[in-house]
Amino acid sequence: MRIIDHLRLNPMCFNAATDKFDFDAAEYIEDATAFDITEVANQIIESETETFGAGSSSALTAKGHELIKTCPHPTDPNSHTLDLDQYIGIIPPFSNSFYEYTVNNYVYEDKAGMTHRLPVTHGIQVTSMPESWLPIAISDYKERGIKYALEATVYTGSRLGNQYYVERNTIASIASDVDGRPLVCNVRALLPPGVDRTLRQNQPQSTPIVVVLVALMMLNCRMLKSTVTEPPPKSRQQRRYEEQHPQRATPPPVRLYTLEIDLDKTGTGAPGAGKKGGWEQAWHKVRGHLRHYKSGKVVPVRPFAKGNPLKGVVLKDYKLTGGTAA
Repeated sequence: MRIIDHLRLNPMCFNAATDKFDFDAAEYIEDATAFDITEVANQIIESETETFGAGSSSALTAKGHELIKTCPHPTDPNSHTLDLDQYIGIIPPFSNSFYEYTVNNYVYEDKAGMTHRLPVTHGIQVTSMPESWLPIAISDYKERGIKYALEATVYTGSRLGNQYYVERNTIASIASDVDGRPLVCNVRALLPPGVDRTLRQNQPQSTPIVVVLVALMMLNCRMLKSTVTEPPPKSRQQRRYEEQHPQRATPPPVRLYTLEIDLDKTGTGAPGAGKKGGWEQAWHKVRGHLRHYKSGKVVPVRPFAKGNPLKGVVLKDYKLTGGTAA
């Protein structure tokens, strides 16, 4: 079952901030546009492991190590952190969107040391804060170059026996500039008051946030193909029943966009499948200039960006000398 469909029918979910089933997700997922990013996640995650009392961890694929841009942690030489300068296009396509993916290779080790293999689904609801919110919450947003502010909430859905339940466990605050280059990315676990956040089992689930960052980068750089999955229509018998019992009417499943990697643009397929040229270069900006044709025609070209962000991100400034200022 998809998390967003489950939440629309059963919006009350487990809230890690209170350790109770008291969080109502209805208003958060209302009118959210849903995306299935399982293919993107499969490129990054090889497996996930959760051990009772010790938290969870993710093993990355070889491609995942390339896609997730990291750098040495500034204060801990034995760990790494996200290299935000190597991400671009972190701009949600809608004001309210929901991204989910399934991890089939998921292992849970219980208190007795027994291991269980089960599919687990992660759903990340992303809200794009309106521009009017920026000066209220971030007084120096202009000085910092902040154009977009996002709030992300991680939900995890799993089945225990015959029961399927959803947990809200992690939130993130993200701010990016006009190009969608993240300037801030704060990820924190939802925990009851007084819980020691330094313990490993109390660390946030950061992998779903990273998967969404990669998906947004690829989506806004046109590296993903989007296919709409229309919900199946209700049967005549079901429609008749709901007309007679409107209080028991169930909403139809969510209209979902499935995002698939466009191999022609990423060049991640078989040899010869990828295009040469711009997609073999790192992402970079090209300043506005005049294009001169052989016919003598001169056409102004607006500033634009080109290149493949998976090959890296190049940030540069132009310094013009000589001539006279216009």
